[in-house]
Amino acid sequence: MMAKNVLLWFPLSAAVLMPATFLVTYAWSVGLGHVEPDFPYISATGTYPPESCFFGLMLNIIAILLLVTVWVRHRQIEDHCSQTVVAYNLPRTSEVASVFGYAAAFGICLVGNFQATNVASVHLIGAGMAFGLGNIYLWIQSWMSVHLMPRVNSKAVTVVRFVSSAIATLMIILTILFSFLYDAKNRDVEFKRMTFQGVMVEYDRDRDQLRERSHPPTQSSETINTIESERL
Repeated sequence: MMAKNVLLWFPLSAAVLMPATFLVTYAWSVGLGHVEPDFPYISATGTYPPESCFFGLMLNIIAILLLVTVWVRHRQIEDHCSQTVVAYNLPRTSEVASVFGYAAAFGICLVGNFQATNVASVHLIGAGMAFGLGNIYLWIQSWMSVHLMPRVNSKAVTVVRFVSSAIATLMIILTILFSFLYDAKNRDVEFKRMTFQGVMVEYDRDRDQLRERSHPPTQSSETINTIESERL
């Protein structure tokens, strides 16, 4: 019983810490003048130091909490199925869902540790894993909740999960849609679209920046002579 009470704090802590982290980094970045206060991207509020350090630390902690939550949920379903007869192979479905859940948690780590201004391609991949694969995890859990009533969860919990999954899906669709609309209307403004094309564009840019840092341009002898003569 004691162990169950402890495990309850993992999903609760993740649910509280995630919005709290975003609010803190938002207030911090706005206060330092790193972003405008009118609805910046979450990634933008955790891009520049010192708030980026806090942003990465907290997202790592949240990812660990989510990993434990996914594992506990899978064990809960396995224990239930070992004690009763179920209509579907829920343990196997739970294993598949867990893969998506673990991948989403890892994506959160990528978002926190690879800022959009440093390695944008990895940052976008992490965001796609966190939101996209995390959304798939939500829908699978919602579907399994139907077959776990009423012993594991109530009908009310099932409804809440389906509503949450639908809202998350709607937010993803709106984000992608408005990113395309903004990009089409502002061709001269740099914008990172949440698409495969956007990730590849950022990957090419990151690769070019890495090459420039690894092989800085050398100054010609004529340029060096000019600089020396100016010093004299």
